[in-house]
Amino acid sequence: GVISTGGEKLIDGSSFRVPLRGWYSGSDPTPDPTRRMEGNGAVPDIVIPLRPGQMATGDDLQLREAAHELLGRLDAGGGK
Repeated sequence: GVISTGGEKLIDGSSFRVPLRGWYSGSDPTPDPTRRMEGNGAVPDIVIPLRPGQMATGDDLQLREAAHELLGRLDAGGGK
């Protein structure tokens, strides 16, 4: 897995870092020593490639597809 951290600056100029979130591969709680997430990132369940200029037009195909997928799951009874 991978743990990300965030930092805060204090009024005296010092700072501190704390863990914020973690990503783990697979549903098994035992870590998979062959899966290296560091530098590789997580692979989404549905890959929607971005086309050049798409975000500049306000067309968020990834968000639209995610909403379509979730609404389909709700219609199929998967949201219970």
